[in-house]
Amino acid sequence: MNTTSIVIKTHFEKKKEAKKTAQQLGYSLNALVHSFLKQFVKTQKITLSDAPLVDEETEKQIAKSLEDRKAGRYTIVKNTKELKTYLQSL
Repeated sequence: MNTTSIVIKTHFEKKKEAKKTAQQLGYSLNALVHSFLKQFVKTQKITLSDAPLVDEETEKQIAKSLEDRKAGRYTIVKNTKELKTYLQSL
């Protein structure tokens, strides 16, 4: 794939905030900009929103899952057989 760079000027703090927000969502800023460009070309539309991506109940579940992860309350399965065995043990 041929790649190129796009240079934009923005305020330092705005870039820092955007990078932090992207990382909190599990993405790089580069990946988000690339995704935006792909969508823009495909749909020929610009959609901007500050609406939450998930509802309040989902946010609570995500927060609880993150707490569980930090506390070591999770199980790693390597394949479907291990997953099936684990689920049957519950």
